[in-house]
This record gives sequence, structure tokens and C-alpha cells, in this order.
Amino acid sequence: MEALFAGPEPAVDEMLEACWEGPEAAVVKAVEPLDADVDDEGLPDGGFEIRPSD
Repeated sequence: MEALFAGPEPAVDEMLEACWEGPEAAVVKAVEPLDADVDDEGLPDGGFEIRPSD
């Protein structure tokens, strides 16, 4: 699964921490934060799209 979080650093840190929690039966093995290229509005370069999960 992949997600993009943008905003003030404390808010992004809070979202990353929340990624370690999941539904009761979930097992989170890794959360790998990476820097993303964003435009002046904080949106990903090249646009934004929502993709269905597999």
C-alpha cells in the first residue's frame, strides 16, 4: 500500500505514527517514509490520482 501525506511536519509525523496501527487483524511490518517532489501547493509533481487498492 502507498500513501502520500503533505502538510506541517507535526501533522505528517502524526500520520506516519498512525500507519503503525491498523485494524485489529492487521500486521504492519514496515512503514517507509520517503520524500516526495511536490509543487508550491504541496501536491505531487505531475498531479494527483486516487488508485484502487489491490
